Amino acid sequence: MAAVMGETQGQGGRPTRPLQFLGPARLQLIIAAMQIERHANAKSSRLQAFASRALALVARDSEAGAAAVLDADAVEPLVHALALYMDLPQLRAEVLNAFSALTCTARGRTMITAGNGLQRLAAAMKMDAGSEACEWGCSTFANLACGTAEQKRAIAAVGAVGAICAAMEAQRHRTDLQECGCRALANLASERSLVRPVQTAGGVERVCVALQMHPDHPAVQEEGCAFVANVAFDGREGRQELVKLGCCLLLKRALALHQSRHAVLQEACAALANLSQDELAAKELSKLGGGKLVAKAMADHQTDERLQMFGVAALDNLAYTGLAPQSEVLLGEVAGSSPLSMASRVAIAMKSHPTEKMLELGCRAMANLAQEGEACRRSVVKAGGAALVCRAMQNHPSSAQLQRRGCAAMANLAGDEAFDVVAQGDGIGRVAEAMAAHLSDAAVQVEGCSAVANLACADRKTRLALMKVGGPRLVCSAMEVHLSDESVQQEGCAALANLCWGEVQKQEVQTAGGTACIFAAVRAHPKCAGVAEWACKALHNLACNNDAMRAALLKQRSIELVCSMLKDHPDSSGVQLEGCITLASLAKADEGVKHLIARAGGPSLVQAAMQRHKKCSDLQRWGHKGLLAITPSEDYTTATQKYEKRYAQ
Repeated sequence: MAAVMGETQGQGGRPTRPLQFLGPARLQLIIAAMQIERHANAKSSRLQAFASRALALVARDSEAGAAAVLDADAVEPLVHALALYMDLPQLRAEVLNAFSALTCTARGRTMITAGNGLQRLAAAMKMDAGSEACEWGCSTFANLACGTAEQKRAIAAVGAVGAICAAMEAQRHRTDLQECGCRALANLASERSLVRPVQTAGGVERVCVALQMHPDHPAVQEEGCAFVANVAFDGREGRQELVKLGCCLLLKRALALHQSRHAVLQEACAALANLSQDELAAKELSKLGGGKLVAKAMADHQTDERLQMFGVAALDNLAYTGLAPQSEVLLGEVAGSSPLSMASRVAIAMKSHPTEKMLELGCRAMANLAQEGEACRRSVVKAGGAALVCRAMQNHPSSAQLQRRGCAAMANLAGDEAFDVVAQGDGIGRVAEAMAAHLSDAAVQVEGCSAVANLACADRKTRLALMKVGGPRLVCSAMEVHLSDESVQQEGCAALANLCWGEVQKQEVQTAGGTACIFAAVRAHPKCAGVAEWACKALHNLACNNDAMRAALLKQRSIELVCSMLKDHPDSSGVQLEGCITLASLAKADEGVKHLIARAGGPSLVQAAMQRHKKCSDLQRWGHKGLLAITPSEDYTTATQKYEKRYAQ
């Protein structure tokens, strides 16, 4: 029986492993010989090469072998051997082979980084990008780059990125080197400050070429996709370069060719999730059937939590672009009934792996899908998404991020049949609890106010349910605490506007301080059209058909406030329309109020709005009605004639 390389024949013809054969004592002799040769007059590169090879064999034998080599203090002699005979290809290969094995351990990584090992390693690779040593060099750098951010930056500082890219370019057809190169670049790119240097050195192109040339090699595809995920996560510039180099097709092929390889599917889903944050990439991935492949991977590997998490993120980003849900396979053949539909896949992932992070991603995905229209909302409801979101919010009340996503889902699900499902899961209660528990978190309050605003549109029963959980007080508290946050103020005004449709609700809003909050919002954000439009709607709803409320608003100088909004937002048809309607509600056939509005410039503002927005039919209709309502009786005919004469075409 022939002995295996690196093994010797033991008793009975069985092979003896390198560590068994050499042992600690012989390792010490080898290292002593290397040190003696360094100081001898007669140099022997063969001795250094043989010793390096022996150390590499022992280190690669097992974890115990690597530990034995490190215990023998072999790192320094190896570095010196590399410095003395760097021009010899065989010795470079043997030393870098040893480094590759030793850096599989944390102690080995620390010892090689501590001295000048990084510089020697990079210099050895730069000697000849086409040499065998470069494969071991890429492997060593890949192992070293598993360390801290500081260690990764140290690797980049010695020019390792350029050396790795040069080796990958020179040896495109060597699969093992491409795998090690992709892994090294992926690990380095996980440090965000190094993504740009990797791009500049040509790393993105090198990895894309590796993915293109080695489609059937799982390890290359895994490490290449991991690199794509890290670069795409960093920012828009990296995503655009990846798209330009055809990465969308490469990811699609990786998913299609390696459906049984968990590691490839995990990294490919992660890459697709990050890359699809770019709208062009999402469109391309959608056309290529990326969503279908992700859904299939999730269906085939339901127990793989990491794959499910990246899969949910990928489907979520595709839905967020507004592109993917229209495809039959993601939406589902019958509103979410397909096992490959997005809603079904996300729901199953949430049920199978109810970790806080998974549930947060799931709530976000359900929220994004539900905002794409009625058909998408039905798919979420049919898949049980509304109930899952409510349960997630109930089980993780302290997670602000999850509560934010849950409130967003409740806001987007507030439509048609989804109202009943939200009510059954006590979605209103969940939103109220989230807003109360996370008052200091502006993001939670934005989504909470949005949910209240949308739910209040349902019917009187739902509005009364919102009153029962203290909806007006929760919204007002959010607006008071986050007065400087434009989004909170806009959504808060919208919530108050929709809450006060009925007489009971109007009183609740007024008691909670709603009017004061509306006035404060407008004054704090005079240039925000969204705040102004919803503030006008809220004031109109409060004043409409309620003389006591109208009188209270007039005392608070609401006429001047509405006119200021009309002046500040002349180009916003929404503000102009709602402002005209609100002035009419405040006037209500009261000649005294009409004169107040006239002195504030109301009629001229309405006329200006109608002239500026001639193509807005609603504004033209309500503008004429508003002009009639706010102009004093004795002045109306004259005002109308002046308007028609001035603006007649």
